[in-house]
Amino acid sequence: MKNSENFKEAMRSEPIPKISLRMSLPPMCSMFIQYFYTLVDSILVANVGETELSAVSLSYPIVLIIISSAVGLGVGTNVLIARYLGERKPELARRSANMGLLLAILCGVTLTTLSLVLIRPYFHCFTQDEELFRVCINYMSLMSFCAIPVMIHVMIQKIVQATGDMVTPMLFQMAGAAFNFIFDPLLIYGIGIFPKLGILGGAVTSLIGYSISASLALLVLIHRRKQLLVRWKEFRFERHLITGTFSYGFPSFVLNVLSPVMLMITNAFLNRYSMTAVAFFGIYSKFLQLLVMTANGIVQGTLPLMSFHYGAGESERLGQAYRFGSWFISGLMGAGALIIIIFAKPLLTLFDASPQMLILGIPAIRIMALSFLFNGISTMMATYLQAVGNVPQSVIITLLRQLVLLVPVMWILSHIWEIDGIWITFPVTELLSFLYAWMQVRRTRTKINIQNHNIIKECS
Repeated sequence: MKNSENFKEAMRSEPIPKISLRMSLPPMCSMFIQYFYTLVDSILVANVGETELSAVSLSYPIVLIIISSAVGLGVGTNVLIARYLGERKPELARRSANMGLLLAILCGVTLTTLSLVLIRPYFHCFTQDEELFRVCINYMSLMSFCAIPVMIHVMIQKIVQATGDMVTPMLFQMAGAAFNFIFDPLLIYGIGIFPKLGILGGAVTSLIGYSISASLALLVLIHRRKQLLVRWKEFRFERHLITGTFSYGFPSFVLNVLSPVMLMITNAFLNRYSMTAVAFFGIYSKFLQLLVMTANGIVQGTLPLMSFHYGAGESERLGQAYRFGSWFISGLMGAGALIIIIFAKPLLTLFDASPQMLILGIPAIRIMALSFLFNGISTMMATYLQAVGNVPQSVIITLLRQLVLLVPVMWILSHIWEIDGIWITFPVTELLSFLYAWMQVRRTRTKINIQNHNIIKECS
C-alpha cells in the first residue's frame, strides 16, 4: 500500500496543474493510441473498397458499445477506489478493486454472447444489400470476441491508475497497439508471406492486439498484486460495492455508449440518402472518436482527482482541478476543430474519398466540427457533477447531448434542409446542452460552497 499512500500525499500537496497533467497525459496518450489505430484501420480498409468501409462504419457502433462498457465499468471502480482512499478507507478501496475485476470478466463474457446473437437482426436494420450484409457478419463475428480482453485490460488499467501509476497502463496498451500497426496492413493486403484477408485481417489483428494488452495487464496485476489492492482469495460479490461501481461508472458509461447510439441514429437518417453519406459519416466518426476519446483522457485524469478532494472535503482544490480540466479540454477540442476545418479535404483524401464524397463531405465535416467548441466543456461539466455525487444531472447532460435533443432536432432540421440539416444538428445540440450544463454546475458549486461555509462556521 506504499504506492497508494504516496499517491494520496501527492494528491493533497502537489499543485493542481502539475498533478492534473501527471494524471491526465498518460490516459490521453493511451486513448489517442487506441483510437488512432481505429482511424488507421479504417484508412487501410477504405483502400480495399467502399463496401468494406461501409461494413466497418456500420459495425463501429457495436465495437464502441463494447469499449464504452469497459470504460464505464473501469471508471466506476476507479472513482470508488479514489473516493475511499480520500476518506482514508483502504480496506474498502481494496475490496472495490476485487469487485471491479470480477465484474469485468462477467461483463466481457456477456457482451460477447449478446453481440454474436444480435448482429444479424442489427445489420438487417441498416442494409438489404446481400454482399454488404455478408461482409458485416463475417467482420463482427470475429470482433465480438474482443469484448473479453477489452474488459479485462481496461479494468486493470483503471485499478493501476487508482494507485497513482498512470504510466504502466499506457505501456501495455501501447504494446497491443504496436502489434496492430505492424500486422494490420500485412493481413489486410497480404504482404509477403501473410495471407490476404481484407477486412477480416483488421478483425484478426484487433483481437490479437487486445489480447496482448489484456495478457500484459494480468501479468502486471500478478506481479504487483499487493500494491494494486487486489487479493485473489477475497474475490466475492458485495452488493454495496456493485451498486457504488455502477453508480459512479454509469455517467461515464452513458457518455461513451451514447456515442455509438448517436452513430446508429445518424446512420438511420443518412441511409435515406445514400451509402456514400453513410460511408462518409463513418469516416467523420473516426475523427470524432479520436478527438473525443483523447479528451476523455483528461476526464480520466481529473475525475479521480476531483472525487478525492470532494471526499476529503477540500473544496478549494476541487474547484482548481475543475477549472484546470475545463481549460485543458476546451483547448484540445478547439485545436481539433480548427485542424478539421482547415484540412478537411486532405483528411478525407486519406480515405481514398470519391469526388462525390468530397463534394458532400467537405462542407459537412466543417459544419459538424463546430460542435467540438462546446463538446469538451460540456463533458467536463458532466464529469464535475459526477465527481461530487450529482450523478442524475451528469447523466441528463449526456442524454441531452447525444439522444434527447439529438433525435428531435435532427428530425426537424432534416425536414427543413434535408441532408444539410443532419450536419447542422450537431453544433445546435451541443450548444443547447452546454447552456443546460453550465446552469447545473453553477447551481451545484454554489450549494457546495454554502455547505462548506456552514461547516466552517459550526467548527468555529
